Amino acid sequence: MGETMVNHEHVIGFVAAGAALTAFSADTANADPADFAGPYAGLGFGTMAGTVGDDYRYAVGDQLIGSAYAGYNWLYGDTIIGAEIGFTGSDTYNGYDVYGIEHLVDVRGRVGMSLSDNTMLFGSVGLWTADYLFYGNDDGGRATGYSVGLGFETNMSNGMFIGGDVTMRSTSDVDLNDPGDDNKSPDHLTTATLRVGFRF
Repeated sequence: MGETMVNHEHVIGFVAAGAALTAFSADTANADPADFAGPYAGLGFGTMAGTVGDDYRYAVGDQLIGSAYAGYNWLYGDTIIGAEIGFTGSDTYNGYDVYGIEHLVDVRGRVGMSLSDNTMLFGSVGLWTADYLFYGNDDGGRATGYSVGLGFETNMSNGMFIGGDVTMRSTSDVDLNDPGDDNKSPDHLTTATLRVGFRF
């Protein structure tokens, strides 16, 4: 089982679709940069892919996922500083339904800059944790690690916004409930999502 890379076509497709939505909506709102500040929440739809393994690498994911998120932004001049928590509930397995993760939780900080009156580009860093699945065992243990990401958001009208996000995750620890299980840790998990949300 050789190393399997993330499906770049999916990532490129979601980013391109997000860019097209941004271009289409460029004139639909006349938001001030201050409109990025405050609480927000929304839903995401996208794909996850990556690998698990030790001496060998097994593909994980490459499937559609759904997510929910909420956060808060503070405005400092033209810079947006934020904190966000997200939840991805989809099961994500390798092709043999042996190793996988579910109930993925992200906690991350974001730093953004306004590209126009209604669009910002942001980067993120954070921590993630998820249930570690071994042969379908929903209580196989926990996997944790670090994440970095890049995305954009475009304000629409009535507090609505659309956006896109690509987040890459590395694994720092896998805590197995049964030490006898094969310890092949998730590695290089990447999500690419289109997001729709509301600011309050």
